[in-house]
Amino acid sequence: YKGMVRSEVLSKFYEDLNEYDFKHNLVFSTCGLIFRVETNDDRHAQFVRNMFNVVDNPLEHCAEWTIIHNTEIDIPPTIAVHLNERIMLIGGTTFLGEIKKGVFSILGFEMPEQGILPMHCSANTNGKNTAVFFGLSGTGKTTLSADPNRALIGDDEHGWGANGVFNFEGGCYAKLIDLSEEDEPAIFATTRKYG
Repeated sequence: YKGMVRSEVLSKFYEDLNEYDFKHNLVFSTCGLIFRVETNDDRHAQFVRNMFNVVDNPLEHCAEWTIIHNTEIDIPPTIAVHLNERIMLIGGTTFLGEIKKGVFSILGFEMPEQGILPMHCSANTNGKNTAVFFGLSGTGKTTLSADPNRALIGDDEHGWGANGVFNFEGGCYAKLIDLSEEDEPAIFATTRKYG
């Protein structure tokens, strides 16, 4: 991968790569693409396990995309993607959402060629029609989609193709910052239930 180095930051990333223990090797599939995530950080590995359907035997799968994630490397927060090599480097940041947003960025590149529109939205359905709610993070997509009279498809990242709207992720991940029973009773109630 030395041929893809374009900056001093990426050079540092590659020079230091062998110094770190990428103790987590996670493989999952979404939208027909197989991803491998190598990370040194336990929290980020657990986040990936919660967000995507990770396989039990990662070494038996050949990934189409590799995400190398390093929280310990001494560089400014960096996300670099090489589209031809199908590799993403994430370093110098401990934000848990970087891997998830990295996967969504890759899907934004890959999915249109398959006739699928990637969308940052929430979605629900009544079985006959689907509603999508667009907005920036924290603007109420999850709240709007949590309608007790409709089935939730998902609350953040979706694809829209010939067979309808579907969730890219393995669940729904509502933000809990300033969550109150008065403002969001349905979401609040889920925090009081097991499972």
